Amino acid sequence: MARQYDRIKELAKTADARGRTGPVIMHTKDLEPGRDGTAGDSALISEPEVLGSLVQTMAMALNVIPPKQATGRHRHNSEHLLYVLQGHGRTEVEGSIYEWGEGDVIATPMRAWHQHFNDDPEIPVRYIGINNTPLLRAMSLIGREDG
Repeated sequence: MARQYDRIKELAKTADARGRTGPVIMHTKDLEPGRDGTAGDSALISEPEVLGSLVQTMAMALNVIPPKQATGRHRHNSEHLLYVLQGHGRTEVEGSIYEWGEGDVIATPMRAWHQHFNDDPEIPVRYIGINNTPLLRAMSLIGREDG
């Protein structure tokens, strides 16, 4: 029994050490988003499993939707907030349309099919996405579907 308790203490130390590594400041001015599959162009800013991070339960990315393009239609059980830095467009959630622009925040409902559209013919949409995927992944609860 003592060995099990020692192992639990060791795991706690490992988790604590992991939460103390990674950058305090993430400089994003030189990020070059690249195609990530379903969400337009993306560059991770903070993601504990991929980049290492002081923040262990949330991830952040800079995303770009080129002019007159859209993300893939998808759904996930993680919570996502998108802060629009540049551009305007719309998000379709389960058949309902929501228009947004620079300075707006988009909160996509969990498990709802959705897709983001850039309606401008010339200006790319740029947004910061924040989600709790790392927390759900640690709890083996993460799910995502493309449709």
